[in-house]
Amino acid sequence: MRANKLRRSLATTIAVPSILMAAATIALLWQLDRQRSETAWVEHTGNVIFLTETAKTHFLAAQTALRSFLISADPVERASLEKNWNKSQEIIKQLAALVSDNPGREQRLITLEGLDSQWWEAARRANSNSNDAEKRELSQRSAAIGSNVLTQFDEVTAAEQKLLVVRDIQRNSLYRRGLLDVPLAALILTIGLTWMAWREIRNASAVFADALKNAEEANQAKTNFLAVISHELRNPLNSIMLWSNVLLSSDELAGKIHQGVNAISRAAKAQAQLIEDLLDVSRIERGQMRLDVQTTSLAEVVRAAGDSMTPAAEAKSIAMHVVIDPRAGTIMGDPQRLQQAIWNLLSNAIKFTPKQGKVQLRLERINSHLEINVSDNGQGIDKRTLENVFDSFWQGTGRGTGDRGMGLGLSIVRHLVNLHGGTVTARSQAR
Repeated sequence: MRANKLRRSLATTIAVPSILMAAATIALLWQLDRQRSETAWVEHTGNVIFLTETAKTHFLAAQTALRSFLISADPVERASLEKNWNKSQEIIKQLAALVSDNPGREQRLITLEGLDSQWWEAARRANSNSNDAEKRELSQRSAAIGSNVLTQFDEVTAAEQKLLVVRDIQRNSLYRRGLLDVPLAALILTIGLTWMAWREIRNASAVFADALKNAEEANQAKTNFLAVISHELRNPLNSIMLWSNVLLSSDELAGKIHQGVNAISRAAKAQAQLIEDLLDVSRIERGQMRLDVQTTSLAEVVRAAGDSMTPAAEAKSIAMHVVIDPRAGTIMGDPQRLQQAIWNLLSNAIKFTPKQGKVQLRLERINSHLEINVSDNGQGIDKRTLENVFDSFWQGTGRGTGDRGMGLGLSIVRHLVNLHGGTVTARSQAR
């Protein structure tokens, strides 16, 4: 239940902010698109005004050329008349294409184009052979039509300028809204997400704290159980060992009975060692492992550990060599615990070395420190699992023996070595 609650809390912490951020991003993109659209419309309207004024300028130039031609009959003025009128017509067609989406504006330009065409119909009659009366009539008529054309140009420009003002106001409003709304929305979103994340993290922390407390209580209960059960097992075991030793010291036991009692004694000793290991693990986990630190000759400790394991090596026909560097001096340490660590290493090496094998115990000085090396020619350990050999209750696979023990010896070695300020590592030639 706690795991599900923690997963839901973490999922909420991740999912809800993601949804809100996606919504905020969509809203921001929509706002930017509206701003871009309004800007485009403002530019479009400005372009319409510019082209209208340009067309008007060309039309005024055509009117001026017409009056000059009527006075001077200069062919150059005639050519200028046609050129400016054509240019004006070309621009009016461009304007019609630009406003084709607005029927009202398009109709106004159609009217303008019609008046412009009427003016041209009157203006193109002008020629150098016309008499004064015809020229006056032509001038009056073109001026009247031209006045209407200019009025229409002004109406188009005025309408577009009104539209430009409206669209410019809308665009500025969007810009101001963007400058105010977006930071405000971001601030509100940030505050909301921060509060939500704080709440979910607090809930997750509470769940985690409960789980950690339960785990610590369970671990303490396990440690207490190990301590109690080890003490309770050791009391009857001491009686078994005592009476088996008494029976073995008697010369009255028959052959098979003597062998049986001897087997009981060996099993009791092995069981006693397992119980002692369990007690050591319990002390380590409770932080109650203490050292009796004193000036210690490490050479004597190594030699004593080798002597104590010699019978076990001889029982398997294993050749054990002890090599001690004469430069090895004294250290500050607990001789009993150091001997226990070396004994555990030798016991492990002998256990997993086949008969007729070799085990070497070496003590040597390397620069400013002492190094104890236990090596054997056993099967070895997969290099991928070497880092686990000093873990509590770890047991390797594929080793050539059925007696694996509980996997406590090497973990106790690591803790004892660490308490003495040293380090322990494992190497193997196996793949």
